Amino acid sequence: AAKELAEEGVSLITTSCGFLALFQAELADAVDVPVLTSALLQVPVAARLIGPQKVVGVLTERPNLTDRHFAAVGCTPGETPYLVQAMPDDAVFPRVFIDGATEADLDVLERELVDTAVRFARSHPEVGALVLECTNFVPFSQAIRRATGLPVYDLYTLVMQSYDATWGHDFAAPRAALAGQL
Repeated sequence: AAKELAEEGVSLITTSCGFLALFQAELADAVDVPVLTSALLQVPVAARLIGPQKVVGVLTERPNLTDRHFAAVGCTPGETPYLVQAMPDDAVFPRVFIDGATEADLDVLERELVDTAVRFARSHPEVGALVLECTNFVPFSQAIRRATGLPVYDLYTLVMQSYDATWGHDFAAPRAALAGQL
């Protein structure tokens, strides 16, 4: 599918599940356009941005992330400090997005995700940034930022940064407009 998309002329390919990190190297090698398999790609970057005294907190729906997922996105043991926190066993979120429950209250989903993030950050004051592994967490990123006061990275932040790197900005028009005002 990635090859077909590249042949059709796309300039960036992304998947949606953080667990697809395991296929980052294989997919990136298969095409000549950037490939983003997982929000976890931001863990090494976030670790460097927050400094060596802090760790990256990774929020996930279920406790199934392994060292292989992190190695696949460039996390080197001992060099990329991170902690993983899954949603509580009784959380509604995984029942909706993994188990296929047919109804969900967005306020409940937001509250339990924010509560999980806040408890995690409070119990681990060394956490200096959060990476949201699950794409379904993205709509709640801002609420998590407000509640924790931490930078929050998710698939949206990864895609937007990559979009900007791929397409860029035309600063000539604003520059010309400013020149006319001076």
